[in-house]
Amino acid sequence: NFKIDGSLNIASLQVKKIKLSAVTCNVTGTTHDLMADLLADLYSGKLRSKVTFNTVRNALAVDVNLNGINLAPLLKDSADFDKVSGIANFSATLNSSGDSVAVIMQHLNGKGVLSVDNGVWHGVDMRYQVNRANAIINHREMPTETNPPVTEFGRVTANFMINNGLISNNDFL
Repeated sequence: NFKIDGSLNIASLQVKKIKLSAVTCNVTGTTHDLMADLLADLYSGKLRSKVTFNTVRNALAVDVNLNGINLAPLLKDSADFDKVSGIANFSATLNSSGDSVAVIMQHLNGKGVLSVDNGVWHGVDMRYQVNRANAIINHREMPTETNPPVTEFGRVTANFMINNGLISNNDFL
């Protein structure tokens, strides 16, 4: 049997290419129940996460919140993707159980919400493409494309549900 109650503070941390700073992790628990609270600065925003694990039932519960995240450098560092920018907010409450990652993923349940404000899709000018199609159909003068091509979008939102490892969404806006 054991009991744990500790705190870890890290000025800066890099996991793969993802950069965090002002990281605080508080861990408490006993032989059967472990809990970790994580706070960090992440790409001009904040990460807050709480993870609870019951060793008897192999039960996992996760609450995660990302607020005010600068999406462009996060996507570049995490996925080498540089086509979208904006300010992202994300929250999810997840739970599962199992004795392997595969089983935990199969039993994953939860819900969450994602939003991106002041978004830009770099490399495509959708307004130009629509106006170009309209000009072709109606035999009108071709519009001028922005250079470099971008598509600005004010806000994207989506609520999602996860049921037995399958994610669904019916309100992507």
